[in-house]
Amino acid sequence: MQAKWLHDIILGYGNPGSAHYSKIPNQISSLDFNDTFLSIDHLRSCFPGYTVKVTEDNPELLIPPFRIKFPVQNRADKGKKRKADSDEEEEKKEEDKTLIVEPHVTPNRGPYPYNQPKRNTIQFTPTQIEAIRAGMQPGLTMVVGPPGTGKTDVAVQIISNLYHNFPEQRTLIVTHSNQALNQLFEKIMALDIDERHLLRMGHGEEALETEKDFSRYGRVNYVLARRLELLREVGRLQESLDVPGDVSYTCETAGHFYLYQVMSRWEEYMSKVRCKQGRPVEAEAVATHFPFHKYFSNAPQPVFHGRSYEEDLDIAEGCYRHIKKIFTQLEEFRAFELLRSGLDRSKYLLVKEAKIIAMTFTHTALKRHDLVELGIWGDFSAIEILGRAT
Repeated sequence: MQAKWLHDIILGYGNPGSAHYSKIPNQISSLDFNDTFLSIDHLRSCFPGYTVKVTEDNPELLIPPFRIKFPVQNRADKGKKRKADSDEEEEKKEEDKTLIVEPHVTPNRGPYPYNQPKRNTIQFTPTQIEAIRAGMQPGLTMVVGPPGTGKTDVAVQIISNLYHNFPEQRTLIVTHSNQALNQLFEKIMALDIDERHLLRMGHGEEALETEKDFSRYGRVNYVLARRLELLREVGRLQESLDVPGDVSYTCETAGHFYLYQVMSRWEEYMSKVRCKQGRPVEAEAVATHFPFHKYFSNAPQPVFHGRSYEEDLDIAEGCYRHIKKIFTQLEEFRAFELLRSGLDRSKYLLVKEAKIIAMTFTHTALKRHDLVELGIWGDFSAIEILGRAT
């Protein structure tokens, strides 16, 4: 069921401005802008009318990504009697122009170069930042401008931010032509978005300037190939731990191996290197007791630098996140071992795996019945790039 504001806007009822996020009661006060800002100075320049307060005093830690807490104005009190105290009104007005900025550290994803997240390199203007903020909030956002003003880059950043802020939701991208869709999709691929969550529907995917196939059956083939690749990694991990048996045969056997062999070793390791009762742990102990040295022997060496306990423990946790991600993906791919037909696999991919789905208006109209029948239409955060849509 669609929101009431969208229903009224489409039918032409009421004030068109009522769909703006500032007029909607369920605003989100705190948003993670991920890699939108290139620096703290860039962030300050994008909010010229606001007072920016940073929760971190150390200037070395004032680096992206940033989480911003915005003042949410309560529009429901509009008809109530004004307060008599003018000083209190002035204080409230000043509070409404204050942003609380919290820099946060992206968790270490592993020791390999490809584990490092891709970053945005565009320095957005204050107007573009306001459009990105509006696109991340509930309501309708319309970005209008002549060619070359960065509308596509703004849309791509909104999609990326929605993907990271709301990982359980799906985003539907609809454009008027395959060319516009391909241009948008190629920019999305350059950001920190997991490839397995991208899906390109309809004709025109062959025009993408990439060797990868993002169509439904192309994504199914990718999942099956990725499954074999991950199972080979499980086999390599098994050999490094000297565990007997063929645990890399299926996703199910790999899951049992993770539960009984990998997790137990990690929990034992953490019990040895965690500080107990305030007693410090030597930095060398983090590397000495690490159980996966042999598995990470093909990573850039040395894996542990020995400069500080905190740094080495962060590296160890990053290594474990890398291993854990292998088994998390295999658990998601397990259904593809049970579903045998290509149609069933493609439907499962559309319902369960795809988080960002791109198509044209024509294809949307043709496949609307199938999408509604699968029960997935209402889960999307819809972003429409309007051109010659009729």
